[in-house]
Amino acid sequence: MSCPCAPRPCGSVLSCLSHRPPLSVRQQPSRADDKTPQLVGAVTLMAGVLFLVLAVLKMGWISRFLSKAVITGFLLGAAIEVVVGELPKTTGTEVGLRGRQLH
Repeated sequence: MSCPCAPRPCGSVLSCLSHRPPLSVRQQPSRADDKTPQLVGAVTLMAGVLFLVLAVLKMGWISRFLSKAVITGFLLGAAIEVVVGELPKTTGTEVGLRGRQLH
């Protein structure tokens, strides 16, 4: 997914909405920065409402069409993304971007 506000593609809608480039990249604050917390909250609430509606309508039978390998791969990918995203915070290191690659 490509985000117009980010220098590189975003992995999800929430990461795209909450992405803020470093101060050296942005020249002046934009109006989008003011609404970022509200947009992230709105997307989160909409996802929660969607899951509640699907639960009330008992739509869990749809998950039977997904193989165990697909579900396992999806959860493993999500877990790896979370761990890698938290590594700089836990180790106290800074991540620099050169082009589209992490260095």
